[in-house]
Amino acid sequence: LKKGAEFRLLGSSPQPDVHEYGRDWHENKDWYEVRKEGILTLDLSSDLRRKLLTMDIIVTLDESINCSGKECDVDTLTVVRIEENIYYEYVQRPCVELSFF
Repeated sequence: LKKGAEFRLLGSSPQPDVHEYGRDWHENKDWYEVRKEGILTLDLSSDLRRKLLTMDIIVTLDESINCSGKECDVDTLTVVRIEENIYYEYVQRPCVELSFF
């Protein structure tokens, strides 16, 4: 993850505020099986987990960090679990570059 990545504390519910998947998307087992990166439980040795354990409402990375464990297998980060019933949502930066084909 790059410096400046932002995470918002969701509390005990994994329902994202910024991403739109519909209500109770995390409880739809069929959907979750298709999208296994839906909720990522961070490893105890994760640098990201250590940063999020501050339990601040918004955590912005002050430096780039390397992935570890299951984090490295995820294409799109949405919701991460750092402890039992403690979730953070990754807030994507808005795209500021134009694509030309």
